[in-house]
Amino acid sequence: MAKYYPIMLDISNKRCVVIGGGNVAERKVNSLLEHGAKVTVISPKITEKLREFQLKNKIKWIKREYRLGDIKGYYLVYVATDNRKVNESCLEEAKRRRHINKCCRSTSYV
Repeated sequence: MAKYYPIMLDISNKRCVVIGGGNVAERKVNSLLEHGAKVTVISPKITEKLREFQLKNKIKWIKREYRLGDIKGYYLVYVATDNRKVNESCLEEAKRRRHINKCCRSTSYV
């Protein structure tokens, strides 16, 4: 089992992407915005709070499922879907591209 090292990142004005639009994604987006990130959310549906952020131009919303290539050019990638296949595909791409990434997933996937 891998051992992980906690890190602190300056994400101000950095392009960050969150794959997913539910409650977990909402918490991640909130935190990213609080730290000055430029946030894009990719998900066919989003929470009311995320919609408010989008309407106030605080986030960019791409209203569809994740596609291979979507994370190109982002500094930080959060994967927050309940779809195991999407999570694995996105994380695989993030690793190939050497992006900093985090999967926020159900313990049933661990």
